[in-house]
Amino acid sequence: MKVKFRFNKRSNVMVTLIASGAALAMMVVRFGYPADKLFEALWVAVLLLAALVGAAAVLGLCLRWLMGRGDSVMDESLHRLNNKLEEDSEK
Repeated sequence: MKVKFRFNKRSNVMVTLIASGAALAMMVVRFGYPADKLFEALWVAVLLLAALVGAAAVLGLCLRWLMGRGDSVMDESLHRLNNKLEEDSEK
């Protein structure tokens, strides 16, 4: 007998977010963790994540610019080499 389980990825994300929120609420309510420290840690995590995404975006733009620039430089040098080879073959 085969049993198949199907999971919706969206519901998995929602379950994870709800479980994380419940765990954080339990830390504050049941275990007496200071809420201000929790919010401070969450803000630090959000800011670090934003800095990481920003750095990745800047790096991606720099790499795209360098790759585009490299193609044009290579095209020019290939054209010069091709023209030189054509001139040499005509002689």
